[in-house]
Amino acid sequence: MVAYDNVYADISFILHDQDLFPLLRFLLEDDKVKHKILFGSDYYVVSQKNTEKDLHLNLRGYLGNDLFEMIASDNPRRFLSTKFKEY
Repeated sequence: MVAYDNVYADISFILHDQDLFPLLRFLLEDDKVKHKILFGSDYYVVSQKNTEKDLHLNLRGYLGNDLFEMIASDNPRRFLSTKFKEY
């Protein structure tokens, strides 16, 4: 993500492992990559570990509303926007 402009990360399955939350927060403080991290759930995979609702609430509780909104709303909107269509 640092070396290539068009490389993004979807954090989907790491949601089940709260030991990785500090690493995610660290990356979200890095100006080079924070806008390239996208929230995802991969529902069928993560549902083996916990409910999607609980996974979402655990991550949101850890990150806080601002960082969660960045990865769940702002970053995906920027990722999906093009010169032809802006979301």
